[in-house]
Formats: sequence, C-alpha cells, structure tokens
Amino acid sequence: MAPMKARLSKLLASRAFVAVCALVAIALLIPVMRAGFMMDDYGQYAWVKNGPLGTTHGPWDMFRFQDADRASFAKTLDLGYWPWWSSPDLKLAFFRPITSLTHALDHVLFRDSPTLMRIESTLFYVLAVVAAGLAYRRILGASMLAGLALLLYAVDDAHIVTVSWIANRNAVLAAAFGFAAVYAHDRAVRDGDRRARIAAPILLALGLLSGEAAVGTLAYLFSHAVWLQEGKWTKRVGALAPYLGVVVVWTAVYKLGGYGAWGGEFYVDPGREPLRFAKLLAMRLPILLHGQFSFPPSDLWLLVPFENHPIAFGIVLAGVILGALILVSGLRRTNQNGFFVTGMILSLVPVCATFPGDRLLMFSGFGAFGLLADFMTASRDTLPHARKMVVRAAAGYLILLHLILAPILCAGRGITNIQMLHDPIERADKSFPPPAELAGKTAVMVVSADYLTPFYGLIARNRRGEGEVVRLRMLSVAVRGKAMVTRTDAKKLELTLSEGFFHESFSLVFRRADELYNLGDKVKIDGMTATIKAYTSDRKRVATVEFEFDEPLDGGKYVWTKWNHGKVEKFDLPAVGESVEVPVTDYMDAMAPRG
Repeated sequence: MAPMKARLSKLLASRAFVAVCALVAIALLIPVMRAGFMMDDYGQYAWVKNGPLGTTHGPWDMFRFQDADRASFAKTLDLGYWPWWSSPDLKLAFFRPITSLTHALDHVLFRDSPTLMRIESTLFYVLAVVAAGLAYRRILGASMLAGLALLLYAVDDAHIVTVSWIANRNAVLAAAFGFAAVYAHDRAVRDGDRRARIAAPILLALGLLSGEAAVGTLAYLFSHAVWLQEGKWTKRVGALAPYLGVVVVWTAVYKLGGYGAWGGEFYVDPGREPLRFAKLLAMRLPILLHGQFSFPPSDLWLLVPFENHPIAFGIVLAGVILGALILVSGLRRTNQNGFFVTGMILSLVPVCATFPGDRLLMFSGFGAFGLLADFMTASRDTLPHARKMVVRAAAGYLILLHLILAPILCAGRGITNIQMLHDPIERADKSFPPPAELAGKTAVMVVSADYLTPFYGLIARNRRGEGEVVRLRMLSVAVRGKAMVTRTDAKKLELTLSEGFFHESFSLVFRRADELYNLGDKVKIDGMTATIKAYTSDRKRVATVEFEFDEPLDGGKYVWTKWNHGKVEKFDLPAVGESVEVPVTDYMDAMAPRG
C-alpha cells in the first residue's frame, strides 16, 4: 500500500501530470462534441452572418446585443427581437472583441459545423487547464497537492456546461488568460523574471478583451500580494500597479464604448446601482459558493419560484455556513490556503452582477480546488474525536462528489444541458407552421414557457435556408397556473394569467421584477398595443393585459400559435365575447428531452 501511495504522489507531483489532466479534460468532453447548436449559438449564427437580426457592429463586436441607442431599440422591438414588455432602458452590450473574432472566424472556416466550433472551445479549455496547472505548481510547489488540485479542476462537471456551450467561450478564454497571468505574476514577483513582469499585464488585458469574467484575475493577484509576497506593503501594492492600469484603461473603453447591462433582472451594473448590487451580492454569493462545493448546481436557482426564494436561500446559507465551519476545521493553516480562499471569494464578487449559474465558476474553482486538495489530504490526528469524525465524513463526501461522481456526471450533465438548450429549439422549428403559411405574416404566440426558444426556432429554420425569420409577437410567458384568453372585439383580446405576468425568471431577462406597470399603461409597437388592465390580488404583478392589433385578429395577417408541452401548436381564436383557457407548460416539461 505504501509503495502505491508513493507512486501516486510522485505522479501527481510530476510536470507530466499537467498534460494528463489536459487529456482527461478532453476525454470528458468527447461525448458532447457532436451535439448541435445551443440557444444563443443560433443567435450568434445570425449575428455573424449579418442575417435577419442585423445587430452586429462588426465581427469584433457581436456581443453588443442592445446598446443605449433607443432608435435601434425601438426598431428591434418592432421587429419582435425583444418582447413587448422589455424595459425602455434595456441594455445588453458586452465588450469581448477577442472572443467575437473567434466566433466570426468559426463561421468562415467551419461554416455550419458546431462540432468543429466545440472542438475549438475545448482546445481553449485545455489551455485554461494547463495554465491553472502551472499556477498551482507555482503556488503549491511540485507537489501532490498541486496535482490533486488540478485534477479536481479538470474533472469538475460544472465546467462542461461552459465549455460545451459555444456561446460561452468568452468565459473559457478569460480563464485561460487569467490563470496564465497569475502564473506569470508569481514568476515576476518571486523570481524577478523580467519577461514575466511584462507578460502578466498583457495576459490580463487579453483576458479582459475576451470576457468580463477575467476581472476575477484581480482577485488572485490581490490575494497573492496579501498572502504570498514578502516585503513592505508599498512594494506589494506597487507590483499591482500595472494591472490596475490595465483595468482603468479597459473600464474607460468599456464605458466610453457604451457597453454595460441593465434594465432586466439578470444583470446589474455595480457602478450604476451599487446598493442593488450589494443586495444581490449578499444572495448570489452564497448560492454560487454552495454550487461550487456541493450539490445541487447553482443553475437550479433559476427554477425556484420567487415566493420560495427566502426559504430556499435560508437552506443554502445554512449549508454554506456549516460547510465553511467544517472546511476551516480540517484545513492546514497556511498562506497558500489563505491565498486560495481570498481569491475564490473575491473572484465571485464581479460575477454576482448576473444570475447565479455554474457557468460562472471557472475562476472560483481555481481557489476552491486548491482548498479541497488540502482538505482531502490534511492530517486529522490532532483533532478532537468528534470533530475528526465530522471532518472525515465531509472529506469522504467531497471526494465522492468531486473525484468520483464529477467525471461520471460530466457526460450526463453535458448531454442533458445540450438536450434542454438544443432539442426544444429544433422542435420549435419543426412544429411552427410551414414557411409558406408564415410568409408575409406575423406569428403570434399567446403563451410560451420562455421567450427565446420559439424565437430561436424561427432562426434555426432560417439557418436551414427555409424562408426568412418572420416577425414574432409573444404575448406572455407562463410556467404555472392558468391562462385565459377573452376575445373582446374583432381586433382585441384580453389575456389573464392566474399567477400574473413575469412570475418566472426567463421573462425577467428583459424587465426587472420591481419595475411595475401602472394600470392603463400602454406599450405601442408596430401593429400592436398592449394595455395594462388589472393586477393580481397581492398587487405584485400584472394579471390582465389587453392586446389590440391593427388588423382583425382572424383577418389572415396573423398566424396564431401557443407552446404546448414540447412543441408549437396552432391556437384557435375564440369568437367575440367568448373565452378559452390556454395550456400552461412547466419550463422543465417544455425543455425536457423527447424521443
């Protein structure tokens, strides 16, 4: 047993083990390589091709979905690319020129092959794993701990969600450049390597130009100065000056270029709304920490009904506090662990500007798995008996979850994620009325389980060369309760949702939950006016909206549809003065794979 343990320790400590972990990461991604496009991938196809969306400002700026130009917003709203309830100040514009150029190049070199695009993302992930491995070896030395931490990072099932989704490549590139910057910074300040001193700020800049997540690099650079560097504080702070300069320039370009995100519930601008960000940070940080270390994934928070948030958050917070106490009990008191925990927590702060999800854990995982490697291998001999039993049980649970189950879950989780984000769009494409029936008309969907799936279904159809993307008017998104349609005259109908409009997360991409309409408010877009008619009994949401169209509802200009379970179906309008109930499909039911 002892010789085997010695050989294993030697393998984990070897430089070659970095390559082993990179190969393991590739192997875990093989099952999802041949999958099709997923959700935003369809939109990227349209934007890169300058197709029906026509929202790009060049191949380097394809993440500028909606900037501050309100004329552009009004046009996009009229075309149906944004839903009628979108906040008047909606803004979704991200500065990711390097990532944008890789996507543009994809569609030139690989045309319509998501497999080749996914292989490219996988290679970028390999670079991230290698950079993380080199950084671990700098921080922990050529040790078993460094190898174990890297193995935990490479097999983390949370990463497969990010890497397999082509549109999320920005996070992978940001991590690759960010970890390389940490590695170079350590060489610069501890070895006096001049080339590394030049390279590190450049690598940070490349990371920031790939994706905003690279701000997490600063967390580890700061943590390095606090825990790992020696000498006076003035010298330590001085070593950070080049990186602060890079961030100042990047921030200036970001703001002057009109980038940023606000107007919806998914994103908050910390500079513009610091108090709101602080409130969301207090909720989102524990959720992400729980998803980083334990089960279930933080993605499931998206499916928790708003009224259940307090209870669910209480459970999550209790789990995080208990886990932290156990982790602290079993960790060695080292500067390296101080570096990992500080970097991990601070790297999560900027990503709390968006809704929780495991896609945000690329940077925090570096610190988390450095801690877990120590926790799994630290001696328990000096602990009191009761505490020793608890720590051993926790270590066993974490080994089971992160070393045994994580690589097994990778394939299943990756395939399930793709099925949920690909299959429903293909079903929407196939179940929409045929192109000839939609030509020159407006598709009206009365109720759907989310906004993007039917919309991307029409783009998927266009991608296959079957007609133009028709204008879509989605009247509501609902995932529970009842929906009642009442025809009030030839051009009007009223839609009442028992749970109220905006009772689920997906419609709030476009509007904040606390941005209430007043009774009588009207939203006018080309060919349709929505009027707020009634609130729910608790007055927290809109319950009834009247929709008035420019043409008679059954005059042939509109094709009426609904989302029912896993596909689009035709909707039969009631006669004037009559009402009809429309099926409401649970989100998981709508997205569930079907044979």
